[in-house]
Amino acid sequence: MARISSSSESSKKSSSNSKKRYGIELLPEELMLKIFVLLPVVTLLRCKSVCKSWLSLILNPQFVETHLIESRKRQPLSILKLLGDQFYIDTDHKTSSHLQLPEHFTVVTGSVLCCNGLVCLANLECDTIYLWNPMIRKFKILPTPKFKPTPVARTFHFCSFKLGFGYDGFCNDYKIVRIVLYTAYARYKTRDFVYSVHVEMYSANEDSWKEIEIPESIKFFKFYPSGEVGVFLPQTHGVLYFEGFYELLSFDLHEEVFRVYPYHVPGKYPIYERNEPRMSRLLNFEGSLAMIYAESIDVGESFYSLWTFDVDCGNVSWTKQFNIENRSEDDLVILYLDDGQFIVVKKKYFGPGSNYYYYTKKLAKKFLPPPGSFICTVAKYSESLVSLEGFEELE
Repeated sequence: MARISSSSESSKKSSSNSKKRYGIELLPEELMLKIFVLLPVVTLLRCKSVCKSWLSLILNPQFVETHLIESRKRQPLSILKLLGDQFYIDTDHKTSSHLQLPEHFTVVTGSVLCCNGLVCLANLECDTIYLWNPMIRKFKILPTPKFKPTPVARTFHFCSFKLGFGYDGFCNDYKIVRIVLYTAYARYKTRDFVYSVHVEMYSANEDSWKEIEIPESIKFFKFYPSGEVGVFLPQTHGVLYFEGFYELLSFDLHEEVFRVYPYHVPGKYPIYERNEPRMSRLLNFEGSLAMIYAESIDVGESFYSLWTFDVDCGNVSWTKQFNIENRSEDDLVILYLDDGQFIVVKKKYFGPGSNYYYYTKKLAKKFLPPPGSFICTVAKYSESLVSLEGFEELE
């Protein structure tokens, strides 16, 4: 009897343990979805190995999209920092975590752009480009762009590159715009100039580049030298903005159409060396395109204010949001962090002088890199599970 009882009790315990072990896996899928969308990516990556049903759920494209939307609302915004030739991710503005890169990432990085958890990296000439998701540790080397500047442009005058990265929500496609512009001597002895603009666009769905036809309106568009990258606004369903000297240039990733818009004109320009009223690069300010301007109050006195840009049925408007205090004319605002903070750098250099500016608290705090390094660039980053065709695992 003792043996039978022991066997029976053992069987009951085994059955009870089995139920405990697999009970959570038997929860309704709808409930699991509600739980999973609240979890950070690092936790979801662990959940993938629990069972096949969880793996299938987490890799489902609809779940990836839902998790991305929720993570923007709930997960803290991170800052991706390039310090020398090393990448770090900063989630609390105090501590940084080093990111492991593939061996392929050995070129000098000229541009760093982020969209939906993907990072676009490019060298100085934007002809070696990578897409990388640091959270899921996957990357892809893109095909080489077709257009290359002629030797004349490199030898005799000026050649520069602009890069834009965004998401076309209408066809679920990630796209990169590469703009090559140069001025060359048509006749070296007479010094006749030729100004040329060439545009190519990469489609992740097609995994290829194609040339974009240039309208007459931008063939002589004067790009701003410091605006190396375009600004992408997710709420616009796929519009990139590039900064010009006198006008603003937009490119619709879906319609593949360029448009030119006027800047806001301050009431009174401050008296600076180059009479330049703009005190920031183009900013993504809480979903709107924005720019900070300086205006004169009196001789030697200026105030700074943030203006947002809007287009409604072709009508352009600039709206003042607020004034910014305790600013210096040597400061250049390069990024808005969506939590009341700006990243500011000195106009003369981009390095240890960088600092945060809290416009709500009217305070400034130093934003210093680790000892022995210098800041090359910073970008806002939101983690995601997004993966593209052709992505490879980091070794």
